[in-house]
Amino acid sequence: MKRLLLSLFVAVSLTAAVWALPKEDTQDKILTNPTNVFDLQNSTVSNVEFYSTNYGIFGLNIRENKGGGIWPRGSQNQYIFGGGFWFGAQKFVKDSNKLKKLVEISYNPNNGRSWFVPGLASDCDTMETGDNQKYKCYFSTDFDNINGTDLNNQTNPNWPLWINDSLYRYEYGTIRNEFVGDQSKRNRTENPLGPLFVSNEDIVSVFKDSDLRFYDGGMVLRKAQGYPLGLKYESRIYTWGTGDMKDVVLVSYLAKNISQDTLNNCWFAPVSDVDIARKPNDQAGAGNDRFSYFTDDSSQNLAYGWTNGDQGEAGKGFGYIGLSFLESPAVDGNGFIRNDKFIYEQSEQLGLKTFRNWAIVEDKFDDYGRYDFISSQRKDGDTGPADNRMMISTGPFNMKPGDVARVVIAFVFAMPAKGGEADGTYEDLTGLKRITDKKGGNGLLATNSSLIGKLNQAKTNYYSDLKSGVKTTENSVVNTLSISPNPASNSANLKFNLNDAGLTKISVLNQFGQEINVIYNSWLEGGEHNINLSFEKNTYSDGIYFIRLTSGNSTQTKKFAIVR
Repeated sequence: MKRLLLSLFVAVSLTAAVWALPKEDTQDKILTNPTNVFDLQNSTVSNVEFYSTNYGIFGLNIRENKGGGIWPRGSQNQYIFGGGFWFGAQKFVKDSNKLKKLVEISYNPNNGRSWFVPGLASDCDTMETGDNQKYKCYFSTDFDNINGTDLNNQTNPNWPLWINDSLYRYEYGTIRNEFVGDQSKRNRTENPLGPLFVSNEDIVSVFKDSDLRFYDGGMVLRKAQGYPLGLKYESRIYTWGTGDMKDVVLVSYLAKNISQDTLNNCWFAPVSDVDIARKPNDQAGAGNDRFSYFTDDSSQNLAYGWTNGDQGEAGKGFGYIGLSFLESPAVDGNGFIRNDKFIYEQSEQLGLKTFRNWAIVEDKFDDYGRYDFISSQRKDGDTGPADNRMMISTGPFNMKPGDVARVVIAFVFAMPAKGGEADGTYEDLTGLKRITDKKGGNGLLATNSSLIGKLNQAKTNYYSDLKSGVKTTENSVVNTLSISPNPASNSANLKFNLNDAGLTKISVLNQFGQEINVIYNSWLEGGEHNINLSFEKNTYSDGIYFIRLTSGNSTQTKKFAIVR
């Protein structure tokens, strides 16, 4: 029934809507020359195969109206039909003199539509149609990692993210390294430290909520209700091709309030139509899925799904899909997004507040129904096999004009830890017998290959590497940088080679990417150098640090630890 409703919508469209579904590019490989403003592309690197767009839809193969989330890559094992997010807020609407509940959606599971359009709101409110390249889905695998230029066509726009600070992070409420809309500034002249790449395949896009022609219900109705909220969105997807992270996809959303309104009691809710089924039997196979919130450790911020396996999935290598908030907003005593620290511990963040799994007959179609649904703070358990949707939500938080809400979701895939078919038990999720009083640094202990184990690894990678703000793989005239011993105690030897002579700075950064000490800052000749580092206890406590060498416009960074 779900597919029938969606197919009817694609064929007929809603009578109240002004515009039909957009036309996406028809190829399913990485393109450097999209043929339409609405871009649809398939990932190429990680063990998770998925479609992405430049207007907020994740997973869905819109061109063929088919599920587009496969694991492992190259198999017929589908996990995601389609997904995106809902953003709910209470906004004072002057015409009605009321505080109204509004919800914008990047993916409507009932009809497959997004209300957003590609582009930056700073350009114009409506969608630009003249330049298909400008706001396409940018895949890092298409770009040179030194100059950020397109590998296949040098006339295409350069990579849109650049390191305009020695640390790539957002600080004090301002996003550092925002999407560079001005293509003339996407170069090393403007950004000497080069383009910003994080994973084996980064996928970057920007979209906006200001073109009411694409809203369900149409422009006239939605404008009268108080839309748009006035948000610009940036999506960054990180994927890896090796190790446990090859089975993890991190989706980062930055939502910035560019309106003059304060948005109250906001909720951010990733929504996924999870269909765990063997293609081409995905419609029947979706009817035996199971979903639950992970109650054993709330700090995992985890909801997960598996299949009963009685519709052709048994023996075909199916496991678990998990959705978790790796990062969510932190708020002050008045509920406003905090901007007083570089990094907030997960205990300071809002985390997962609502988890719902629901059938198509329970879909919400009005603003108040959707808002109350994502803000209910209800956490559903396993309700038995069904063809259900899956939603996690974080909130509430208030946003002043200029505030930025940052949310990072981990999609994690893992086989049953016990072997055989998934059964949803604690032992199958962790690989261990139930232990309620023994935890590791990232929550419950678990075997590395289990769902919880892979989620713990994703947290470690995110907070120690990605979120630390320290880039450790810069292209540089500095090479063969090493530090030994590592871990160090009271001293260590730094060895490196300079290809060219130049002003050289050696500094120590803490785990958050903040420079805490400059060891050396002078002219060095080209060639090999050895410098002894001393770590006095009153200056350096035990922990993770980074050594950064800067020579001219080039840098290289190495992580090290001090353990006494």
